[in-house]
Amino acid sequence: MTVPRIKEKHKLKPMFSVGFLMRSLPQGLKLPGSAIVIYANSIEELFASKLDLERMKDLEEAIVNYNTLSIYKSRKYDLIVIRLAIGAPLTAMIAEDIIRLGVKRLLIIGEAGGINQALSPGNIVLCTKAMRDTGTSEHYLGKGKYVNTDKWLTKSMKKALGKEGIEFVSGATWSIDAPYTETREEVENYSKAGIMTVEMESAGLFAVAMKRGVQASAVFIVSDVLRLDSGWSGFDSGEAYAKGFAKLPKIAEVFASL
Repeated sequence: MTVPRIKEKHKLKPMFSVGFLMRSLPQGLKLPGSAIVIYANSIEELFASKLDLERMKDLEEAIVNYNTLSIYKSRKYDLIVIRLAIGAPLTAMIAEDIIRLGVKRLLIIGEAGGINQALSPGNIVLCTKAMRDTGTSEHYLGKGKYVNTDKWLTKSMKKALGKEGIEFVSGATWSIDAPYTETREEVENYSKAGIMTVEMESAGLFAVAMKRGVQASAVFIVSDVLRLDSGWSGFDSGEAYAKGFAKLPKIAEVFASL
């Protein structure tokens, strides 16, 4: 069995398109061109104060049936921040909605597991591409091993982060739908291939962005590591993680300034 079951499905015309699941939108609504996508309560709380966020409840109510969705507009920057539940399918659907409403540039700022054995909790990783171990990307792009971040956006983030003195490494991520099925064999093979992190959403977001002709990338803070010598590290909220976590608002500001 392959996904999708219909060959070349990504080239076919959908029966309904983005916007069909929206109620009437707030009058005169125009979204900023840039959006940050987050998944953690802790990051939502941090950004709410540091980026001076205002809840966009009218827009939340206009997007049907997403009770795990929070949308904010920054009073300091031309930027929205979207808090989602984890997973590529929901990420792809909301990305479709906000792209339709004017967003042209998207950045995930989130936690990811480390599979590169040199990584530790608190390290910052700028994503360069996502290995597609999810079903969502297949529906958008057809078969393929990787989906790339936007070259201009990733290069610009790399330059700007360096200018701000934020220490980070660059590399690929492994996007998987089923985190409880991650195996030693996968971690060993993928880390040897140069993949740095593992998470659930990036391949889906990058696939939507590529399909719709907008820019997308991701920056991760390593929350835990799959160690080949000792197994899962567990989540680490110690001093090193706290130091990395404190950098996230500046990373968001760097993105907003591009």
